[in-house]
Amino acid sequence: YRVVVGARGERLSVAVATLLGGFLYARVGWWGPDDGSYAYVGHRILQGDVLHRDIQDIHGGYVNFLSAAALAIFGDNIVSLRWPLVALNAIQAVLVFYFVRKHFTRLSAIAAAFAMGGASYILFPTPGASWYALFVAICLAVLLSERWQARLLQYALCGFLCGFIFLIHQPTGVFMVMAAICVV
Repeated sequence: YRVVVGARGERLSVAVATLLGGFLYARVGWWGPDDGSYAYVGHRILQGDVLHRDIQDIHGGYVNFLSAAALAIFGDNIVSLRWPLVALNAIQAVLVFYFVRKHFTRLSAIAAAFAMGGASYILFPTPGASWYALFVAICLAVLLSERWQARLLQYALCGFLCGFIFLIHQPTGVFMVMAAICVV
C-alpha cells in the first residue's frame, strides 16, 4: 500500500499505462479495415497527394495528418501509427491522475489512472480517430474543471479544443461542444 500510494504513485500509474501500451497495443490487436485505411491515407499524404482531392476519406482530415506525421516520424509501417497513441495514453494517465486527485484520495487517483491506461486499449483496438478524440476530450475536461482568473483565455482554449476535436472526429466533436456549452 505504501509503495503504490506513496509519493511516486503518479509515476507508477504512468509507468503502467506506458508499459501496457508498449506491450499490448503495439503487439496485440489488428483491424485491417481501420489500420490499413489510416496507414494508406497517411502514406499517400506523405507521397504528396492532397487529401479530398487526390485521395478520399470519410474523416475531417486532422486524424489523417496525425497518421501521416506518425508514419513520417516512426517509419512507414502500420505499427508506427500506434506509438503516438502509447504516448497519449501515458499523458492521459497523468491528466486523469491529477484530475481525480484534486477531488478524491491519492489511491482513487492511482486507480483512475490505471483504469485509463488499461481500458483505453480495450475500448479502441485500432489507431483511429477515437484515440485522439479521447485525448482532446480529457484535456477539455481538465481545462473546464479549473477556475482561471483569465476566463476569456480559458474559453478561447476551450473553443480551440472543441474545434480541434471536431476536425478529428465529427460526432465526438458535436457531443463535446454540447458538453462544453453546458459546463460554461
